Amino acid sequence: MTKRQGLLTAIVALAMFVALADAAHSQLPALGRPGPLVTDRPDQTESSAAVAPGFVQLEAGWTYTQHNEGTAPLGSHAVPQLLVRAGVISGLEARFGFAGWQAVRGGGAMAATDERGVGDIELGVKYQFHAGGGAAPSLAQRTRRPVISTELCS
Repeated sequence: MTKRQGLLTAIVALAMFVALADAAHSQLPALGRPGPLVTDRPDQTESSAAVAPGFVQLEAGWTYTQHNEGTAPLGSHAVPQLLVRAGVISGLEARFGFAGWQAVRGGGAMAATDERGVGDIELGVKYQFHAGGGAAPSLAQRTRRPVISTELCS
């Protein structure tokens, strides 16, 4: 897939996501309270809670990591790491994720690294089977599919 085809696929996927969220919102006669705000940034904090029907939750973050590659430090940035979650029906949410702009730098004079680019874009859904309570755990299943996969995130 060329970069142009990948970008077009991402735009179509985002448009479908927005249409789905709008359809879910328009079918509700009156929105109640959304409940507590529970974050779910992939690979940071993943919860079993789903966004309430008709509501959209936007999450973003910036991750900086640094470790030593031999004796030289290697650092990476990823920003904005965007996740958009839209409640479709009770317990079901649609998800759109963007790994952000990526930058990796360091490695020392012998193996210097300076890579930059766009991270993966993915679509997914999450279904909350049980909300939990008391001693019972909260249970959910999440699935996601990359729309655009890049070398920086692989």
